[in-house]
Amino acid sequence: MSPAVTQKRAVGGKVGSGGSQRTSANNSPPTVRQKPVKAPSAKWPEWRLQAEMVAEFHKLESEGWQLTVAGDMNSAKRSRAAAMQAKVMGLTPGETDLRLYCANGQLISIEVKTMEGKLSEPQRARHARLQALGFTVYTLWLRDPEHARGMAFGVANVHSHKITPGNVS
Repeated sequence: MSPAVTQKRAVGGKVGSGGSQRTSANNSPPTVRQKPVKAPSAKWPEWRLQAEMVAEFHKLESEGWQLTVAGDMNSAKRSRAAAMQAKVMGLTPGETDLRLYCANGQLISIEVKTMEGKLSEPQRARHARLQALGFTVYTLWLRDPEHARGMAFGVANVHSHKITPGNVS
């Protein structure tokens, strides 16, 4: 969370307006109220956090980790005709954002959310179905791009390994 910034505002006038400030009926100086205002925080969109995870997975793959990643734009807005076409082509409501394919046939499904994000009912149902079939599903609530990359590395570290000259399996 970002620290709170205090904004001062004088009753009856603006602080720092350069003009004369009004005084109250008894000629006392204007009352100053302390109003907490949240500092502007960078609210990272979900697509950006997902892109950071994909970039980290691609980096790990290029370094020899036994994994590859695939994502989709399941949440993209579509016309009615495009939505019907996507449905008959297999686009499933609630499908996870990313699929991480690892050595030995492991498939890891990853749902990316902002800290304020919530799972929809189709997402909850789809994730439960995938888990019932034995797949691992992670829902990750991410703060920022650095957090997204760190979580991508963490997931890869649990489910994959890097091939080195002495480690070929």
